[in-house]
Amino acid sequence: MVLLGAVGVLLMMGVWELVGRLELLGRNWQPLSTVVRAFLDNLPVFGRATRATTIDAGKGFVAGILLGLALAVLGLLAPALNRGIGRMATLVNSIPWIALGPVLVMVVSQETVPFTFALLAVFFASFIAITSGFYLARQAHHDLLTSLGSSRWTRFRRLQLPVAVPSLIYAAKLGAPAAMFGVVFGEWFGSSRPGLGALIVTSMRSLRADRLWAAAALTSLIAITVFAVFAALERAALNRFR
Repeated sequence: MVLLGAVGVLLMMGVWELVGRLELLGRNWQPLSTVVRAFLDNLPVFGRATRATTIDAGKGFVAGILLGLALAVLGLLAPALNRGIGRMATLVNSIPWIALGPVLVMVVSQETVPFTFALLAVFFASFIAITSGFYLARQAHHDLLTSLGSSRWTRFRRLQLPVAVPSLIYAAKLGAPAAMFGVVFGEWFGSSRPGLGALIVTSMRSLRADRLWAAAALTSLIAITVFAVFAALERAALNRFR
């Protein structure tokens, strides 16, 4: 499996270089070698941008996971609120980001906009995944704990929460790359720190296609890496808790 993945990556890199060299999709499609050279030539710039973006993405990721977890727990322990919480989360998630961006710029501080988009990118998927995980416990186990006199809180703590651990990691697997792209999108509306999103915008305005490709490729690489890390943790959690 690892070997096939490596072959696929090498094949993709070869096609990328070939398409760029032959200009099959136009002159703005930069060869991979040109993109790597642009990254190495501007390493301090990309280092500062990566640091700014990953910090905001990390904060938004943690906040989104915690918000999704809190709403899922509240809906589970207070069933009367479950439907309302689900509708509220769906409503917030259905608002187009392109329409929400200008509003956030006016409502929150400029440095908070990327963090807010990262939070929004993470929380809904987290809420859905964690909520679904809480209902994976078998009814026979619920009946056993109920017959032993367990309260709703005890059943949650001893049964539903452990069963939902793989779903929590699954939510993190989806949320981590989403947080990266949320921050990059938020940086298009302005940020006090020059992150990868701001670098993409400035490169586009200055017609530096090589730097634009390098920033986009670096963003994707970070997102893929964190996705792979949480995917490995998810497999381990499935073996442990189910």
